[in-house]
Order: sequence, then structure tokens, then C-alpha cells
Amino acid sequence: WQMVYGLIALMMVLAISGTFIAPEPEMSSKPAEARESYQSVIPQRVLRGFTLAVAIGWAVAIAMIAWHVFASLTQVPPPSGSAFVREQGPVIVGLTVLLPATLAAVLLWRHGRTPGATVPDRPDESQTTRVLNSLFRAIFDPLMEMIGRLGWGALLVLLLALTYRFADAVWGAFAYPFYLGSEYGAIGHTMADVAVASKFFGVLMTMAGAAIGVVVISLIGRMPVLVIGAVLAAATNLLFADLARGGMAIDAFLEWTRLADPIRMFAGWAAAISPEGQGAEAGARMARLMLAIGGENLAGGFASVAVVAYLTSVVNPRFAAVQYALLGSLTMLIGTLGRPWLGEMIEMHGYYTVFIVTFWLGGVAVVLSLLEWLRMGRQKTPAAQDAAGA
Repeated sequence: WQMVYGLIALMMVLAISGTFIAPEPEMSSKPAEARESYQSVIPQRVLRGFTLAVAIGWAVAIAMIAWHVFASLTQVPPPSGSAFVREQGPVIVGLTVLLPATLAAVLLWRHGRTPGATVPDRPDESQTTRVLNSLFRAIFDPLMEMIGRLGWGALLVLLLALTYRFADAVWGAFAYPFYLGSEYGAIGHTMADVAVASKFFGVLMTMAGAAIGVVVISLIGRMPVLVIGAVLAAATNLLFADLARGGMAIDAFLEWTRLADPIRMFAGWAAAISPEGQGAEAGARMARLMLAIGGENLAGGFASVAVVAYLTSVVNPRFAAVQYALLGSLTMLIGTLGRPWLGEMIEMHGYYTVFIVTFWLGGVAVVLSLLEWLRMGRQKTPAAQDAAGA
């Protein structure tokens, strides 16, 4: 462990060093007062009230999550995770996502979609007023620009960002209990097996999936790749469902493709790293694990490229930092909130049932991707047609 953490520290030092070496981005030549903002077209009292409402909503959501974590660590028995997701999860999503988006839409409806110039802070303004003005420019300007530009399509974009990575993100915290455990249908591999299959073979497959995604995007466009990525992310849950039932479908696939012998030979060598992995079935079990993890990571790399390409196409370069950060964080929000519920489902029904459920839930992202492809295809701009694969 000392060597492992030493290598991690070394990688962090290299990453931090890169931030000092990297060149600074070019700054806009316009003064801050010359940039567009909705601040100047909205009455100050309304601006303060709406900004304060969003700030309070975020504070309440953070407090709800913090209290649940604190209660889980201190109370015996701990509070129900599924009850938290069922009862408070929608409230958290509403306070952090729906409330700001709804208020931004209301401001656009009441005060128009045309921004004015940024209002400079006056010397006689209080510190609270300056903070609220800064929060408005940081939160509402990007949201209002995106909603004003996309119209009702902004709702579809938000829903797609919320659900696209759900199928593979929601169970990530339970991957190692599934690989290493022996209960609820877990497959009982050793840490050495998982290290080779996940951190060596799996990483290579993630890189391969990302490379394939880039090539396919250049050939058919962003939106077809977005749909394919959603389908693959959902379908790979079936690999783990089969693994939880013994891997018969994976074995049949290996035999049909005539990959069984070479993969099992390599897997048998990999299994030999672990003394606990010896035996007649070591190579076959390792081959199933490698194929399942490899398929999931290949799809994950492909889907990651697809969603990044899509999100960068819907943000405004001027507000790219805030808009992309908002949409990017939403891709993991539902999956993170769903993990307590998923953990209880594993204890009640086992891993196999959970993988089947996450497969069907992944269909939501597939449907939303198709609807977004249709919406972008109806736009007449050349950029939209190119994104849709026209």
C-alpha cells in the first residue's frame, strides 16, 4: 500500500505541475461593462429575490445530503437509503436543477430574451448586493441564455443530461463488492483477478472505446453516436446479469466467435497471478470477467465521448464553463442519488435483478436521445444538421 499511495502521490504531483506549465487562456478584450448580461433588464428587487431563492435552495439541498450522511454514520440502525432517495431525492433535484431553470424561464417570459450590458458595481452598494449580483451573473445569465436560445428544447437537454449515464453510473459503487463478494449473486474473484481485468484490460478497452467513438463521430455525426452510446451503456448491464447467473451467454459468445481458446489462455495466465485463482475453472472464470468488464468499459468510453461531444455542441462558448459544468454534473446526479436505493435492492433481490432493472432504466436515455436527435434534425442551421448526421 505504501508503494501504491506513493505512485498516486507522484501522479498528483505531475498533474499539479501541469497546471503551472499550461498557458493561460486568452481573455476577452472587452471590458466587463461592455459584455451582455440580463442584469440590466431585470428590476433589482426581482434580481435579488430570485438569486436569493436559488442560493437558499442549494443550501437546503446540501444540508439534506449532509444530514443523511451524518445520520448514516452515527445512527443505529442507519436511515433507509431507498427512503431517502424516494422521499428527499426529488426535492434535491428540484431545488438544485428545476428551481433555477424554472426561475430563469420566468425571468425570460417576464422581461424578454434580449440581454443588456453588464451593470458595474457601484461604490455605495453593500457587500451583500455585490455578492447577489455576482451570483446572478454566474447562475442566471448562463441559464437564461441557454433557455432563451433552445426554448422548450432546454427541458429535453436537461432531462438527457440527467439520465444519459444513469445505467452505468448508478451501480459503479457496487462493482467491487460484486467482483469480490460472495453474497447476493456476487462472483467471488480475487483482488488480483479484478486488478488485471479492470485496471489493465478494462483501461485499455476504455481507451479503445473512446477512440472508436471519435472515429465514428467523424463519420456519421454526433447525434447517431449519442443514441448508439446510450444503447451500449444500457446493454452492457446484461453482460453483468449473465455473469451473476454463471456466464452461460458469455461462454456461448466466446465459442461462437472462436475467441474462447485465445482469451481463456490469456485469462488463465492472468489468473495464475493470484494463488487463490488456480484450478481448472480459473481461465474460464477469468475470461468471463474480462469480457464483461471489457465490454462495459468499451461502451463507457464510447458513451463518454458521445456525451462530451453532445454537451459541447449545446453550450454557448461565452458561458461554456458554467453551462458545461451544470450539464456535466447532471450526468452523475441521478446515478449518485440512486445508489442507496440500489444497495437495498441488491440486498433484497440480488445483483441479477439489479442489472436487469438498470438495463431497462437505460432505455430512458435511449428514448430521450432519439427525441433530441429529432429536435436537432428539425433545426435549419448547418451546424445542427451536421450534428444530426445530415
